[in-house]
Amino acid sequence: MPTSFNQTACQVLLGLSAVLPLTAQAGPMTVVNVFFDGIGTQPAIDAQGMGSWSGSITPGFGSDITESLMSNVLFQLDASSTTLSGSFQFSSLDLSSTIAGLLSGSDLDGDGQFELDYQILGGSGAFNHASGYGLSFISFDRPLNMAGSYIESGLLTFAVPEPSSYGLFALGLLGVALTQRKTTRQTPRG
Repeated sequence: MPTSFNQTACQVLLGLSAVLPLTAQAGPMTVVNVFFDGIGTQPAIDAQGMGSWSGSITPGFGSDITESLMSNVLFQLDASSTTLSGSFQFSSLDLSSTIAGLLSGSDLDGDGQFELDYQILGGSGAFNHASGYGLSFISFDRPLNMAGSYIESGLLTFAVPEPSSYGLFALGLLGVALTQRKTTRQTPRG
């Protein structure tokens, strides 16, 4: 019995020595920066000031991702103050990863160029549980109340949680337990 206990203790220590360096490397968050340019179309808004635009955003030099994202925005325009508010979703081309949240903007200069603030509240896939913000400038080729196209330039900065250290630790212990079970089954009985 002492030999079995010593063997188990050695396996646990061996498993821990393999798992602990992994848990030390696991950080709580990965920060993603995306400098982007976007283009798309904007249909005319309705009588209540509801509208949308859709297009694509292309990451630029220095971005942490390289894949273009599809952009979909739903908004409400307050014509008297030239402010807008709404929601957005940026998706990978295969729709497996998304970033979503709220946006607000204003045309303070009255020149048709809106300053937008994005508040990233969540995501899926590679951006699961993302949180952060974005800033951009968007120009419409016609007044916002008419259908047309737009161009946009900006920056998104968001954090994505990484797997927890406890999860990696538990996975290592499970591996040790499975190794012990396999060793016990292979021991000949006398």
